Amino acid sequence: MMLHAKANKLAFMLFSSMLICSCTPQPQPDSDAPQPLPTGAIAKVISLQETSLKNLASSGDQYAQFELGCLYLGSGQNERDGLAWLRRAADSGCLQALCRIGDFYRTGKHVSFDLSQAASWYQKAAESGHAEAQYRYGECLEEGYGVKIDEKVAKEWYLKSAEQQYPRAQYALATTAADDSEVLRLLNAASEKDDPQAILLLGDYYKHGRHSLSIDNERAETLYTKATDILRRSADGGDAEAQRELGLCYASGKGVAKDESQAEKWLRIS
Repeated sequence: MMLHAKANKLAFMLFSSMLICSCTPQPQPDSDAPQPLPTGAIAKVISLQETSLKNLASSGDQYAQFELGCLYLGSGQNERDGLAWLRRAADSGCLQALCRIGDFYRTGKHVSFDLSQAASWYQKAAESGHAEAQYRYGECLEEGYGVKIDEKVAKEWYLKSAEQQYPRAQYALATTAADDSEVLRLLNAASEKDDPQAILLLGDYYKHGRHSLSIDNERAETLYTKATDILRRSADGGDAEAQRELGLCYASGKGVAKDESQAEKWLRIS
C-alpha cells in the first residue's frame, strides 16, 4: 500500500508538472515581455487537476485527499466538500490535514471558532510527530487556548518542535532561554528560516544592545525591513497573524514609516 501511495503521488506530481508546462506559453523571440496564458487555460488546468485529484482521493490516497480539500477551500466555491476531503485525509492519517483543521478551529475560518477543538486536532498531529502541530499544541498549553495552562508541558512540546527545526518553536524557546548564547543561537536559526517574529526580536536586540550584542542601528533597521517584507507577503495572502504583526510594525515604525492609518487597516483586517 505504501508503494502504491508513493507511486500515486509521483504520478500526480509528474502529471501536474507536465500539465502546467503544456499550458505555459513559450517566450516570443521578438519580445522579452511575459506572455499571458491563453483564455481558459487556467480554468483548464484547475479542472484537470481536480479530476486527477478526485481519482486518487477516491482510491484512498491521503495526499490527494488533502490536496483536493485545499483546492476546494482555496477556490471558495465548495467549502463543504473541501472540509469533507480534509477530514477524510485526517482520518487516513494525514498529519498536514490534522494540523490544518486545527488552524481552522483556532481562527474560525471555514468552521465555527472553537479553541478546545483546535487544541484537540493539534494534539493528535503533535503526538504523531508533526512539527508545526507540536508548536501549536505547545502554544495552546502555554496560553490556555482550549486547555488548562501548563507551561512545563508547553515547553516540552516546543522542544520537540524545535528539534525538527521548526522556526516558530525556536523563537518561542529563545524568548525564555536564560543563556545569551542560547538565545542568539535559537533566534539566528529561526531568522535564517525567515521567521518574521524572530527577525524582529533580533533587530530589537541589536538596536538596544541586549544579550551581549553591541548596539548596531544599521543592522537593526536591515532586520526590521526584512521582517516587514516577509510579513507583507504573508499578510497580502490572508495570513491573520502576519496582518496583525504588520499592523504593529506600522504602529511602531519598525521596518516601515510610522503610519497610523496603515496600522489600523491591518489590525482591523486581522
